[in-house]
Amino acid sequence: MKNRSLFFIFIFSIIGIGWSAFSQVTLPTVNLGFKTAENPNEIVNTVKLILILTVLTLAPAILIMMTSFTRIIIVLSFMRQALGTQQMPPNQLLVGLALFITLFIMSPALKQINNEAIQPYLNG
Repeated sequence: MKNRSLFFIFIFSIIGIGWSAFSQVTLPTVNLGFKTAENPNEIVNTVKLILILTVLTLAPAILIMMTSFTRIIIVLSFMRQALGTQQMPPNQLLVGLALFITLFIMSPALKQINNEAIQPYLNG
């Protein structure tokens, strides 16, 4: 009985593997073309996408150079050494705290940038 059930399981698995060989595989298509813009909103959306990708690419450099992140992480590492612990709290926690404190400190400047630069540009 046990051998018979193993035989049927083996046969059905072979049949299942055979059916998967006949299945059609769909390949994705990539279309790359240029067409003229029918309205100005299409151009604005393209420019927005390019600007967003640029900001995401340069985000680490912006964070380090234009905010107080570096100073905060240095102070937190000095505090860790002053407590006499080498690895507690871990670096990942210190970076998370530094990011949170940096965003808290920079929020007025970010609101001003949004109100005076980004929103007028997006509104036209």
